[in-house]
Amino acid sequence: MRGILASPVLVLALCFAPCAALAQERMEPGLWETQTASDGGNGPGQWIVATRCIDATMAGTARGSADDIRKAILAEGLDCKIQDVTAEAERVTFRQTCGALEQTAEFFYRGTTMEGRVTMSNAGNPPMTLVQRGKRIGPCP
Repeated sequence: MRGILASPVLVLALCFAPCAALAQERMEPGLWETQTASDGGNGPGQWIVATRCIDATMAGTARGSADDIRKAILAEGLDCKIQDVTAEAERVTFRQTCGALEQTAEFFYRGTTMEGRVTMSNAGNPPMTLVQRGKRIGPCP
């Protein structure tokens, strides 16, 4: 689960020429606060809050190609297969398989905010959805 909570901040955007201005706005470097909660169908449960410094290199990945995004996820060192990475304007999606665990993700990045959902399924267990939202809260310390 550690990997999926960190990955969405890196998973950002491939954009073609008409979207170049949007790509530059996808994620600003700085200190980001993310909130994650399980969604059991009745809306998110208790939020877990974390902060992370997103440096210029990580934010730059957000402006890269789908291949750049895939490489950034893989660089986190998880033994997972990354598939179906798409990035259009502010929307990014991907599928990640780690052994029997399959995760599908959809995120929206808007410069200083982000929001998304990750649905996880594992054979024999009901699917679980995590809701995540985040915002830039200032410069890194």
